[in-house]
Amino acid sequence: MQDEDTNIYQPYWVPVPSNIPAENISHDICPRPWRYHTTTDLKGVPMWGTTTVYSGGGYVAELGYYISKAQEVIKELLTHNWIDRRSRGIFMELTVYNAQVNLFSVITLLAETLPTGGVVTFRRIDTIRIYRYLGELGNVVLAAELIICLVVLFFLYKVIKRLYHQRLAFFKKFWNLVDLLQVLFALVSIALYFVKIVSLSETMKDLSENPFVFVSFSILLTWNEIDTYMIAFVVFLTTIKFLHLLRYNNHIKLLNQTFSNMRKEILLFMVQFLFWLLPFVLMSHITFGAHLQDFISLPSAFQAMLNALLGASYFHDLEQVDRVIGPALFFSYSLLMELILINMFVSIINAAFEDKESTMKDSETDPELVEFIMKRLKEILGFNMLFKSVSPQREEKWYVDDSSDDQDEFRREYGRNLRPKSALILLNDKMSSLQDSLRKISVIEEDEEMLLELMVRREHDSLTSLRSEGAETTETSV
Repeated sequence: MQDEDTNIYQPYWVPVPSNIPAENISHDICPRPWRYHTTTDLKGVPMWGTTTVYSGGGYVAELGYYISKAQEVIKELLTHNWIDRRSRGIFMELTVYNAQVNLFSVITLLAETLPTGGVVTFRRIDTIRIYRYLGELGNVVLAAELIICLVVLFFLYKVIKRLYHQRLAFFKKFWNLVDLLQVLFALVSIALYFVKIVSLSETMKDLSENPFVFVSFSILLTWNEIDTYMIAFVVFLTTIKFLHLLRYNNHIKLLNQTFSNMRKEILLFMVQFLFWLLPFVLMSHITFGAHLQDFISLPSAFQAMLNALLGASYFHDLEQVDRVIGPALFFSYSLLMELILINMFVSIINAAFEDKESTMKDSETDPELVEFIMKRLKEILGFNMLFKSVSPQREEKWYVDDSSDDQDEFRREYGRNLRPKSALILLNDKMSSLQDSLRKISVIEEDEEMLLELMVRREHDSLTSLRSEGAETTETSV
């Protein structure tokens, strides 16, 4: 980009005389293919090729709308030596539209010339649906997008409310940051939707004014690509939140605890893995970088070595370049990296899994999770409100309800953040203590009844004895 030539030339790359002002140069003296056009003039974007990054500007020759016209333009360019030793990259862009499936395809072909005289080719094909609301499902797509916007606004309100109440403590929790990033990426995606609409209207306006002139879709494709990245981040964070929702499941809990226990071992293993991988990357780049495209640079060689771990085979390519070093590199890499280090990685996971599985206690989580989901689903669908509206009024209590005091005391004593199983255990203990209290009360009542009956019997016996003594005294006196 820094060494790019931006001058104006005559055919055969003859410089224009310096005494002629640029605004006075006509197209007869300097035709359009010999004039430099900036990125703004072409409405393009910088492009990353195989060897370097191009600014998006350059010298442009339009091939026309028909094949015969394109052949004439190419013949004229070759006659006037338009492509020479100073040409670093030759781009060919075209756009096709398939009305049956409502898809645009933007095709970019690039041929890069090397200082040694070789040529490196690169191709890119981007497919985009510009008219989104056509066909039978157009209204459904529009309704789904509106619902998604409303959901994003609802989550934005929740995040702002939580941030207002928690202040700086909001950023100390990991899941708060996940919610914040999810909402931000979703808002950026919504903003890019309107940006794409504006860019699309401008592009289609240029195309409708002159259908026989090439119109670049590069800016529209760039916005669409960024929007795709934002949607991908939102889906990724949503999946992470879904796994967090399943944290009550025994298997998910076991998996999380297994990875947390082997954290230190995995870090040490990854350091060792990189130390063994880097020599193979450097050797493959130095030995085969000048012959194979996959090893032309260090990042590409690193990627090729990782692809080999996933099953990609470069044996025949390496063997064609060098019949001795190629197979030796391939077999040594397969033996050390795939058979030894990968098995060590699996062994670390198995050891941590068995250790945690043996110490992990059974916990009843699935029924509670299902019950929680069903309860929230009923609340969302309005079943609870329906049952409350048709149910009879509750009778007034004739006793003093001090359950709220017990709940406050329970929260102060045991805290608010309790796990479901711990809450059930504490509730069971409370119920047991309540049953013991009732049993003691019943025993006291039985003791009081027995004591009263004993006192009545004693009074009865004393009256009977007094009556018998009185009768004996009367007989004696008579």
